[in-house]
Amino acid sequence: MGLANDAEALFRKMGANGISPNVVAYNALMKAYVKAGRLRQALKLESEMRAKRTRPDVVTYGTLINACSKLREVDRAFSYFSRMREEGIEPNRVCYASLIDACSKSVKLNSAFQVLQEMRKNQIKPDLYAFNTLIDACGRARMSDRAFDCYYNLLESGLQPDTVTFNALISACGRSRDINGAFKALNLMIDEFGYSPDLHTYNTLIDACSKAKDASRAMEVYKRLKAENVQPCAVTYNALIDAWGRAGRTDMAMKLLQNLEEDAVVPDCYTLNTLVHAFCRVGDMSRAFEVITYFGTKFRVVPDQVTYNTIIEALKKAERYDEAWDMFDEMIQSGLQPTKVSYNSMACGCLRALDPHGATK
Repeated sequence: MGLANDAEALFRKMGANGISPNVVAYNALMKAYVKAGRLRQALKLESEMRAKRTRPDVVTYGTLINACSKLREVDRAFSYFSRMREEGIEPNRVCYASLIDACSKSVKLNSAFQVLQEMRKNQIKPDLYAFNTLIDACGRARMSDRAFDCYYNLLESGLQPDTVTFNALISACGRSRDINGAFKALNLMIDEFGYSPDLHTYNTLIDACSKAKDASRAMEVYKRLKAENVQPCAVTYNALIDAWGRAGRTDMAMKLLQNLEEDAVVPDCYTLNTLVHAFCRVGDMSRAFEVITYFGTKFRVVPDQVTYNTIIEALKKAERYDEAWDMFDEMIQSGLQPTKVSYNSMACGCLRALDPHGATK
C-alpha cells in the first residue's frame, strides 16, 4: 500500500505543478494500484485518462485486463480486449495471458482455450505463464486429463516447466480427485526435471490426498516433508487435519494439533473450523465445543461465521433445535452477520421441529 500511496502522491504533484501526466505515468500508477490490490481505483484511472485525452496503450490494456482477472470480472476483461482491438492496438503476450487467467478464475475453460487459439492464430507464441494459467484453469474445471494435455503441449512448444507448473498440475489433480495423477506430477517434477518439492508442493499434495479421502497417503507426504527438513505451516496441518477428519479419525486430527504446537506453528481460524467440522461429522458435539473453548483460551482464535454455521447445522441434524437457536443468537451477539447458510439451516430446523415426519422432504 505504501508504494501505491507514494506513486499517487507523485502523480498528483505533477498535475499541481502544471505537468500533464502522459500514458507512461498513468500506466505506472495503474500498475501500483493493481499491485496494492486497489483494483477498482486502477479501473477508474482509465476513465480519467480518456477525460484528459491521454490515449491508452497496450500496457494500459494489459494492466486493466489483469485487474479484471483479479476481480473475477471476465466479461469486463473481454470488453477491454475488444476495445483495444477496435482502437488498433494489437494485444501482446501479457494481454493474452491475463485474459486466459481471467477465464481461469471464472472457470470458463472453453473460453481460455479459445484465447489460446487466437493467440496462436495471431502468431504470438504462448509463454510459460500462459500454459501455467491454462493448467490452473483445467484444475478449476476439475479436468486433470486436460491439465496433463496442457503440460505435454507446453513441452512440445519447447518450453521448460517450472515448479509453478508442477504445483498447478498437482492442484488440478487434487481438485479432480485424481490422486494418482497428483503423484505422477510429483514424480515428473523430481525424476524428469530434478526439481525439489517446496512447501507449496507438499501442501498441495496433502490437500489432494485429503480431497481424495486418502488420509494415509497424506500422512506419508507429511513424513516425507519432515524427513527433508521442510518446515510445515498452518496450511500443512489444516490439510492433514481435514484428511483425518474426513476419515472420521478425530483422534489423529487432535494428534496433529499437538504436532502443530510442537512445531511452534500458530493455528488459525481455518484450523479451528476444520477440527470443529471433524467432530461434528462424527456427532461428537461436546468435543466440538471443547475445541472452540481451547482455541479461544490457548490461541485467542475466536469462531467465525463458518464455525457457527457448522455447529448450527450439526445441532439441527441432531434435532437439538433449542441449542441451534442459542448458537444462532450467540453468533449475532458476537457481532457476526448470519449468512444465507445460517438462515437456511435455521429455516430447515424450524420446519423439521414443526413437522418431524418430513416437512422438508
